[in-house]
Amino acid sequence: MPDNSSVTLFWSTINADGARIEQLNAQGAIVNNFAVVPNGQLPVLLQAAQGRSAIFRLVAVRGSNEVAQAINITITCTISWFFGDQYAPPDASCPQSLGASAPGNYQPFERGYMIYVTANGLNRIYGLQFEQNRYIVYANGWDGTTINSTAAPTGLFIPQQMFNWVYYNTLAPIGAWNQQIGWATADINSENRTIQYEAGSGRFYIDAPGGLVFRFSDGDSGSWTRIR
Repeated sequence: MPDNSSVTLFWSTINADGARIEQLNAQGAIVNNFAVVPNGQLPVLLQAAQGRSAIFRLVAVRGSNEVAQAINITITCTISWFFGDQYAPPDASCPQSLGASAPGNYQPFERGYMIYVTANGLNRIYGLQFEQNRYIVYANGWDGTTINSTAAPTGLFIPQQMFNWVYYNTLAPIGAWNQQIGWATADINSENRTIQYEAGSGRFYIDAPGGLVFRFSDGDSGSWTRIR
């Protein structure tokens, strides 16, 4: 069923004293509860804010006994995820809008990543560390020329361009960047980067070379996961 569409639930029970309908998300948590009669109907609005799987469970009650029966309704989004709908996490809502793509940068580190995004009118650096899967975001403050050229160990690389600025002038989510993510393991990649947001949740996604896609929990700091 399409997102934000209405559907009517019909049910009947035998010898029940009462009933309720529980709405669950994809993780099985109850997100809504409806007190209903043992036999009836109920119009409900399908919204992907709780995920694209709407589960409705009828619970029939007789005395101290309960029996339950559930149905699962898949919510379809009118906009696709830029990285493929099949990779969207089960609890993801629908996309807020199409993915935005523009020139950006990416550099992998020993224990993390740095990503620079200009798409969607942004000018921001996303620093990701492996420890606790934390990230933090900074507005790009690089002047376009200044570089701290402190040599990296053999086989590793110094942070490049705006990553050099953020590396030496800001803090990682936990401590200093050098302590948390180490040195770069490859030179900077300057391909386009794409960003896309979930509707209603604040979560967002950014890609990286090699088909990598990262999901960010919300806002300028929080947790990240790799979904592809």
